Amino acid sequence: MCALQLGAGTGLGSLVAARRGCRAIASDVYPLSLQLISEAAAMGTPPLDVTPLHLDLFSPTPLPAADLVLAADVLYLTDLTRAVAHRVVEAKARGSTVMLTDSRRTHQGAFLTALEAAGVEAHFEPHRLDWLPGGQTEHADLLII
Repeated sequence: MCALQLGAGTGLGSLVAARRGCRAIASDVYPLSLQLISEAAAMGTPPLDVTPLHLDLFSPTPLPAADLVLAADVLYLTDLTRAVAHRVVEAKARGSTVMLTDSRRTHQGAFLTALEAAGVEAHFEPHRLDWLPGGQTEHADLLII
């Protein structure tokens, strides 16, 4: 199974997917993020199968093939939200499963509107994350398509 993370940042989603046995692709527009993800993957025991990929979500470059497309907290700018929606539609059209979480909730409405305009029905479900260290609790919304 191949997992593609959009806007990987620290690459946590890709690193976890690789640890669980997936071939992972961590995509981001920032070279430093990709370098740090590569170093983290190499430090795994055994080293993790994570391929860094420079990908601008605004570019016309097609997404690489993946069974699972991951994204977390990438809906924080209006233009970026539209670009992520376009990429989710692209991934769904080719049969990928999409898992997107959003803890900020500032652009969810625009995101869902963009998906609906493309013919993709979706909604967010709130989830409470109470398993964090020190008894901390966080909330994140999971996209359901």
